Amino acid sequence: FGGSFTRIASSDDTKIYAYHRAKDENEVVVILNLSGEEVNVKLSDLPSGTFSSLFDKTPLKQFSGEHSIWAA
Repeated sequence: FGGSFTRIASSDDTKIYAYHRAKDENEVVVILNLSGEEVNVKLSDLPSGTFSSLFDKTPLKQFSGEHSIWAA
């Protein structure tokens, strides 16, 4: 519990909620699509590093530019 919390801005904050949490050596980036449909957005101020998908553990590239965020 605890640690820093940083909101990650997107080009459509009404549909996408994203944030970064860090404590000690642990970090997590969360990107949520709240719209119910696929959304193309630009994300800014993302942390650097190598991250893995929580769902299938595949490595994810550093996000830059525009992305399609799918709805679940």
